[in-house]
Amino acid sequence: MYLSFDCSSSLSPLILGEKIGLHRWGAVVVGFLGAVILLRPVFSGESFGYIIAFSSGICVGFFYITSRKLAHEGAPFSTIVYPAYIGLIILSPLIPFKWTAPRPQDVWLIIGFVILTSIAQTMVLSAFRFGQASLIAPFHYMHIVGATFFGYLFFSEFPDLITWIGVTVVVGSGLYIAVRENKFQAEK
Repeated sequence: MYLSFDCSSSLSPLILGEKIGLHRWGAVVVGFLGAVILLRPVFSGESFGYIIAFSSGICVGFFYITSRKLAHEGAPFSTIVYPAYIGLIILSPLIPFKWTAPRPQDVWLIIGFVILTSIAQTMVLSAFRFGQASLIAPFHYMHIVGATFFGYLFFSEFPDLITWIGVTVVVGSGLYIAVRENKFQAEK
C-alpha cells in the first residue's frame, strides 16, 4: 500500500503531464524509505505476501492516477461510487464460495468502516482535484503516524525506537515538501 503514492508520483509525468522536480522526487523517495523503516520487511518465507502487497500498491497507484484524471470531470462521490459498483459486480460471483455472514454485533463496526472509508476516499480525491499527485504523495505516509497513535491508544502497543525513527523520516519528508512548496508558491 505504501507504494501506491510512489507509483502515482512516478506515473504522473507520463499519464497526467505533471512536472516533478528533484526536491519532490527526493521527498517521495525519503517518505518511502521511512515507510520501509517502519515496516521492516524481512524477505524470508513470506515472499508471496510481499508480492501481493507490492502488486496492491501498484494497483492503488493506478487508481489514484485515474482518480486524479477524473477529479476534474465530476464530483468525488461519483469517483468513489462507480468503482464500488464495478467491484461489487466483479466480486459477486465469489459470494457463494467465500461469504461469511457478519455477526450481529459487527454491524456497527461495518457501518463505521463504510462511513470512515467513504470520508477518507472523498478527502483523497478532493486533494487530487486541487493538487498534483507528486505533491500529495509524501503526505500519504502520514497515516502511518495515525496508525501508530491509535495502536498505542487502543491496543497499548508502544512504538519502539525503529518506529519512531521511521515516523520521523515520514513526517519530515511530508513537512519538507509542504514548506518548500508553500515558499515556492509565495515567490510566484
